[in-house]
Amino acid sequence: MSTLDVTPVSLLETVKGDIRSVNFFNGRLLAGEDLSAEQQAQRAERLLLGRALGDGVSYGLEVYEDPARSSQAQPVVSVEPGVAVSRDGATLALDGRTDVALASVALTVVDSDAGASVFSDCLTATPGTYTSGAGVYVLTLGPSAVPQGRAPSNGQSDAGAPCAVDASVEGVQFRLVGVPGMTAAELAPSFAPRLRNHVAHLMLGTNDPARRRFLVDPLGPRLTSYGRLDEMLASGLLTTAEVPLAALAWTETHGLEFVDLWSVRRRLTRRTETDRTPSGLEAQAAVPRPPYTGDRARSEADALYLQFERHVEDLRGTGTLETLAAASVFEYLPAAGLLPLARPGSRGIVPETFFGAQASQDGATIDADLVAPLLHEARAHEPIAVGQEPVQLYLQWESELAVQSGDSAHAVLVFAKHTVPYRGVRRYGYARYGAGRVSRW
Repeated sequence: MSTLDVTPVSLLETVKGDIRSVNFFNGRLLAGEDLSAEQQAQRAERLLLGRALGDGVSYGLEVYEDPARSSQAQPVVSVEPGVAVSRDGATLALDGRTDVALASVALTVVDSDAGASVFSDCLTATPGTYTSGAGVYVLTLGPSAVPQGRAPSNGQSDAGAPCAVDASVEGVQFRLVGVPGMTAAELAPSFAPRLRNHVAHLMLGTNDPARRRFLVDPLGPRLTSYGRLDEMLASGLLTTAEVPLAALAWTETHGLEFVDLWSVRRRLTRRTETDRTPSGLEAQAAVPRPPYTGDRARSEADALYLQFERHVEDLRGTGTLETLAAASVFEYLPAAGLLPLARPGSRGIVPETFFGAQASQDGATIDADLVAPLLHEARAHEPIAVGQEPVQLYLQWESELAVQSGDSAHAVLVFAKHTVPYRGVRRYGYARYGAGRVSRW
């Protein structure tokens, strides 16, 4: 039907919605169906509210390998309590820290009230679900429910005894879904050091062909889907009822290679005009919706930065930062970030080794007050392709003074993509000759 064939509504005329609420009054005869209908109406309203707030992780639900219980053949991860909202708008709450056996039906709930969380077998028949073998997987949290207790009945119900359940207890369940399209080269041992960063940017769609085409032709075809997560959702491997928590890589030789949250984890993200299919007059006008606008773009920029930050912290714990070259671990860096500098008594990078020929050579410094604005502005820039484009380095001045005075052992290096406006502060008495420039390259 054409939009021109629809009669316009009048001002103050009620436009009916889809939620029907039962009208209660004294003397009305009620059946079980009436009360069920009222429950469904209230649930529909909650789902609308959840979709308005956005989907993703509200707080908690951090995932990490449990070293005490995990083994190469039987990996176990722990999930902290927290709350998430699915794309359907459902609230998913985990009340206590929970150990999840990824290759076993045994699941343990720790410090949680009985019945507060419900879990199903990870080994289901769902395509892409973990069984065994090397691969990359996404751990998700979804809804579940179990019947509890028996309700008294007067024997007049047509439903019979199977329906005489006292309550349905809502809970959650974990699912492990295999990431499709991973090649043998990507899963080879020689690629393992770069796999974590590679997977993160596959999920974010950094180098997705559709997204790259859009960046060079933003007024061309509308783009609403990019990245491996969108592909998994479109193919049915992931559902709108569940929330991704972490990406995991498993190999037969080492077991869990990494547990990475922010490659798939997102904060609560509002689904705006960018994320729906146009209809009516909007479709006829073919209005473009850039992927770098809206809450999704901001949420993914936050995730990109936090993924890098967490990855660096994990590398710092291995004691390998001093000899680390970015190209050996990273394919992309965020457009700006912080790195620890190697100093006596503290672990960190050596700029010449880490960045190589990409690094600026001017010895620039930056004030602490300018770091946050730089990081926020850089969120709108594309990631840094390692080995392919210049990177501006800054020594954070206050942290350097604290190191020199003995108040701190942690000198901080700030890096930024060459497209981010220069933020160096001129200090001729400290930096090398020429460091006080106001232009960049």
